[in-house]
Amino acid sequence: MSANSVLEVIGNLGLCYRVGLPNYGQQALGITPSGAADQLGFRQAHILLGEPESFESLEVIFPPQAIEFKTDALFCLTGAEFASMKLFRAQATLNLQHAVVYQASAGDKLQLAGLRQGVRSYVVVIENHLEINSRVGLARGAFEHWFTKYDNLISIVAGPEIDYLVQPQQFYQQAWQISLNSNAMGIRLNSAQPVELSKADIISSPVCNGTIQFTASGPIVLLSQSQTIGGYPRGFVVTPSSLDKLAQIAANRWVKFNLISREQALIEQDEYLERLEHFREFCSQC
Repeated sequence: MSANSVLEVIGNLGLCYRVGLPNYGQQALGITPSGAADQLGFRQAHILLGEPESFESLEVIFPPQAIEFKTDALFCLTGAEFASMKLFRAQATLNLQHAVVYQASAGDKLQLAGLRQGVRSYVVVIENHLEINSRVGLARGAFEHWFTKYDNLISIVAGPEIDYLVQPQQFYQQAWQISLNSNAMGIRLNSAQPVELSKADIISSPVCNGTIQFTASGPIVLLSQSQTIGGYPRGFVVTPSSLDKLAQIAANRWVKFNLISREQALIEQDEYLERLEHFREFCSQC
């Protein structure tokens, strides 16, 4: 963390990253757009805090011993839920709820423990100012009213090298297990029935978030921290809203893929953006 950071990780560092909104436009230079792996989880917190231009956020996979607030701040927790979410203050301990805006003072410590569901939790923070104090303690209702629940059925569309797969249906007609070797760059998939390829590589070509590359060791779904080009066949691409779901499925869990047309994918994306806009409008009126 920088010297001017609102948050400081203390004790054991756990596994967490500074993330935010993706920054597109530099892929040709080899710079990934980056951003949160579960953009829906991140955007929910960002909207709850009024979509500030200046903010700080952490994507937490394994929580550190504690996260200390270096200045007075407002914050919100979304994404994966922990059984225990506590804010330790000088005189008291506050039990926190998911998707509620809270106020923290400099020196307060946030502790997360007992992951209950999902993989990635988001801590989004803005420095506290008098004009936004009215947002403290503001909960915006159950997200299920605005967004479909996470599940393990993932929508995909055909990729540029789908013809390299001898039988493309081998991929989406079976279940795949999330590998323990997955990381922020990509999710590796395991199965007892590998997909047969007619060709094993391509001339290095652009890839994007959600691209499913077929390697000798199995398929890899690229995430937000991945490279911008790759030399493996791009058999399928996960749709953006399904990629949010996939990012929240834990290692050793099973997923299935549903092949849809590009037209269906565009409809799915429009519906996703429409729900997000409705949620934004609702929050702005509270």
